Amino acid sequence: MVGVAMNTATMARQIAAEAIAIEPGNQNEGEFSELIAMLLTTNPMRNVMEIGTERGCSFYAWCKASAPDGVKISLDWGWGASGTGNFRTAEARAERDNRLLGYAKNVYRIEGDSHLPENRMRVQSILHGEPLDFLFIDGDHSEAGVRQDWEMYGPLVRPGGIVAFHDIKECEYHTRAGCFVHNFWNGLTGVRKSELISREHVWGGIGVVFPS
Repeated sequence: MVGVAMNTATMARQIAAEAIAIEPGNQNEGEFSELIAMLLTTNPMRNVMEIGTERGCSFYAWCKASAPDGVKISLDWGWGASGTGNFRTAEARAERDNRLLGYAKNVYRIEGDSHLPENRMRVQSILHGEPLDFLFIDGDHSEAGVRQDWEMYGPLVRPGGIVAFHDIKECEYHTRAGCFVHNFWNGLTGVRKSELISREHVWGGIGVVFPS
């Protein structure tokens, strides 16, 4: 069992390093590796989805940490208020999307606002009645926005699966940037949850919920 745990940790660190190389500075490696290790030891881990993909650092990790036969869904809004704005043009999105499609066999890209009902319907259509095993919420960083993503897409995750929220740390860096995920996270009750926070960083933090 010790050997298995060490192997999982090593694999998680390797995936994290490969992912961060795609988009340096997008994730704090310690907390990122911890979440990847959770995915590697959660069965089944097939169908994964990310809201807020940007260049594709974390999406790469979810693809590599899950079984190849599941679907991998990226829902991203290139001109949304919480993004960098680097993917506003069709040309930039095409280059990024072509790369994302190479991460796994069954990658699906949805471009648009996650809060629109038609995009949730598109996700359900891709899943063909199957649940998500993992959902990573990293899109709209306003308190209301992250709550809406949780309420719309959280129910798609199976009991025993994982929902994770990026940027839960309460800090001046986040509030200056208009990030209020911590307000949502601190008020989220009635669920089993855990925090992955690298104390050496002033930003970030990952909140994990285990649906029952």
